[in-house]
Amino acid sequence: MCQQTDVLWPMVSALIACASVIVSLLIAAWQSGQTRIANSAKMTFDYVNKFESDEWRLKRAEFSKKLVNSRKLIDLKEDCPVLDFFEEVAFMTRRKILDNEMVFNSFAWWILPYYGAIIDNPNLLDEARGKDGPLDKYLYCETERLFKELSKKYGVYSKEQIAAFLNSEIEQGANDFTKKGQGK
Repeated sequence: MCQQTDVLWPMVSALIACASVIVSLLIAAWQSGQTRIANSAKMTFDYVNKFESDEWRLKRAEFSKKLVNSRKLIDLKEDCPVLDFFEEVAFMTRRKILDNEMVFNSFAWWILPYYGAIIDNPNLLDEARGKDGPLDKYLYCETERLFKELSKKYGVYSKEQIAAFLNSEIEQGANDFTKKGQGK
């Protein structure tokens, strides 16, 4: 009997060591997930602050003004910082750098009407894709994917809602411009 007990202790010790490793790995995985969520929250918050900054309110107002007054003159391949911004956010969401729900909650109210305005008649995105080269078909494809996901969850804006949104963006930008003393 003594000899069997001596054999069991090394096995018990090995099982405890294996269990400890498994528990440690589970804790590390959980902590990694928590860190990812915390990082995503900080990045999303930083993006919201950037998009709400005076500089970006003016960019949004300029883009909105073009969409309302001279949409046929817009070339999406040229300077289009609002859509470039959405493309970056959408890409990071697809790569799971940013959390879907955080992005949905923070940016749906901007992405849905802006993208809706872009694909209104005439569809500026369709016009810009395929003009100059094989990569054109991917122009704002991440934003399009995110728009489709958001549309499934929240629905799409009507033409009237898009017009009201764009006019509100123009007005906010004009107010910011005037506040800075630049509009005088």
